[in-house]
Amino acid sequence: MDVTSSIGDAAYDVPWYSKDQTKLRKSLSLIILRSQRTDKLTIGDMVDLNLVTYLSIVKNSLSICTLVQTIPD
Repeated sequence: MDVTSSIGDAAYDVPWYSKDQTKLRKSLSLIILRSQRTDKLTIGDMVDLNLVTYLSIVKNSLSICTLVQTIPD
């Protein structure tokens, strides 16, 4: 279970039916809807960008920079 779904579960468990506030009901409904949708960053619509892929890109970029600096002019 990730954090997003636990937020939705917590909003679902709020006793909204005992409240007489329309704004609260709409807000809780919006929170539940947003928690069901996952947002992802993608690289060129091919690869999902997460922490592992980001760190891999940074590591490889630094390796290439180090390699280029060691090549004599």
